[in-house]
Amino acid sequence: KTATDLISRFHSVDYIYENLDTLDIKDGVRKKLADGRESAFLSRELGTICRTAPINENISDYKTGERNDKELARLMTRLEFFKLMEKMGLTPDNTSFQTAIDLSDVKSFCKTEDNCLKSEKQLDIYIQDGKSALVCGEKVCFADEQTLKAVLTSADISKRVYDYKNLYKACTDICKVKFDAMLAAYLCNPSASSYSAERLIKEYVTQETKTDFEDEILKNACLFSLACDTLERELEATGQKKLLDEIEIPLARVLGSMELCGFLADSKGLGALSKELGARIKVIEREIYDLVGYEFNLNSPKQLGMALFEKLGLPAKKKTKSGYSTGAEVLEGLRYAHPAVSLLLSYRQLAKLKSTYADGLRDCVASDGRIHSTFNQTEARTGRISSSEPNLQNIPIRQELGRTLRKAFTPEKSEDFLIGADYSQIELRVLAHMSGDKHLISAFNAGEDIHRSTAAKVF
Repeated sequence: KTATDLISRFHSVDYIYENLDTLDIKDGVRKKLADGRESAFLSRELGTICRTAPINENISDYKTGERNDKELARLMTRLEFFKLMEKMGLTPDNTSFQTAIDLSDVKSFCKTEDNCLKSEKQLDIYIQDGKSALVCGEKVCFADEQTLKAVLTSADISKRVYDYKNLYKACTDICKVKFDAMLAAYLCNPSASSYSAERLIKEYVTQETKTDFEDEILKNACLFSLACDTLERELEATGQKKLLDEIEIPLARVLGSMELCGFLADSKGLGALSKELGARIKVIEREIYDLVGYEFNLNSPKQLGMALFEKLGLPAKKKTKSGYSTGAEVLEGLRYAHPAVSLLLSYRQLAKLKSTYADGLRDCVASDGRIHSTFNQTEARTGRISSSEPNLQNIPIRQELGRTLRKAFTPEKSEDFLIGADYSQIELRVLAHMSGDKHLISAFNAGEDIHRSTAAKVF
C-alpha cells in the first residue's frame, strides 16, 4: 500500500531518494526509506527485465529441429527421468557405466531345462509376480518353490539377490547371500527416488543382450544379472564393496529378524489411554464452545478462522482466498491473546496423540499381540534407518502423555526390562576424529557440552 502510494505520487524510485528530505511523507516512512535505500535499488534492478542480454538474434535458429535421441537419452538418464523416457519412447543411456567393459561385448542368454542350475556354485535369483528365475553365466531357467527353497538354504551356492531382508523374512534359513542389488544401488546413489528392480534394470544394464525369450520374467532375470555386474563394478570403483559386505548385508538380516519378532504391545493399555484422551478432548471442546459462544467444527480451518478472527476479533496474521490461516505458527502467536487459543492448541495436541498414537498403534497390534514395524534400510539419505507402518521412531517423549504411550511397549517377561540407547553426538565425534581438531577432541575428552564450548570459542 505504502509503496503504491509513493510511486503514484512521485513516479520513480530515483525521484523519491533525490528528494527524500523534502517529500510530503510521514517521518516513519521517511526513516524506513532511508534505512532500506540499498534494498530498494537492488529490488528494482532484480525486477527490471534486462534488454541487453547477449542472445542470438537470428530467429531461424530458434525453429524446432529434429530430436537428438542420443543426447536426450543421456541427459534424461543422468536426471533419472525414467518414466518420462518411457512416454517418449527413449531407451536409458548408461554409457557412464561402460568404461569397465568392452562395448562390443554382446551377451547371449539361453534358456535351459527347469531347475537344472540348482547344482551351480553361484546364482543370481530374480523374483517377479510370484515366479522365480535362476541365472548362472549365460544360462537361465525357472525355479519352482521347492527348488528355490533348496537354493536359498544351500551353503554351497553363493547368491546375488534383490531385497535380502524380505527374502530372509520368507525363508529364515537363507544363507550365503553375497550381494543385494537393492542395497548396492542405494550405496551407489543414496538420493535416488526408487530402488525397484525394474528401475535398476533400466539404470544399470550396460551391455547389449540377445535373448529369444517370449517370457518377460526370464528376460528380466537376465537383465537383472547384468545390472548386478554393473553395480558390483561401481562398488569396487568407489571403495564401497566392504561396506555392503560387512555392514549393509548383515544389517538386512538383523532388521528382518526384528520385523519378524515384533514388539510386544499392551493393547488394553492403549485402549484405556484412548478413552482417557477422548474424555479430555470432550471437556476442552465444551470449554472452547463456551468461550466462543457457539458450537462449530474445530477441525475446519474456515469455521475456526471465523470464530477466532470475526467472532472473537483476534488479530489475523494471514488471509488467503480460502479464508484465515489457523496454522500452529499463527495460533502460537495468539496463545495469550485469548484463553480459547491456548485450549485449541491443547485440543490439537491431544487429538493427534489419540488418533495417531493411541488408536493408530492399537490398530497395528497383530494377532500375536505384537507390533511388526517395517525398518527401511534404503530410505534415509544419511544412511540411517527409518521406521514405517507404524513409525516407532517419532513417538513423543517430552510430555507426560507421550511417556505414557511408551509404557504400552512391554518386555517379554515380567523380570525383563527395556533399554533405550542412543549415540551421544555421534556425527560430531566422527567429525572430531576425522578432522583431528584439537578443540573438539579435548572438549569431548573432558566431557564438556560441545555446543557451549564451541560457542565460547567463537564468541
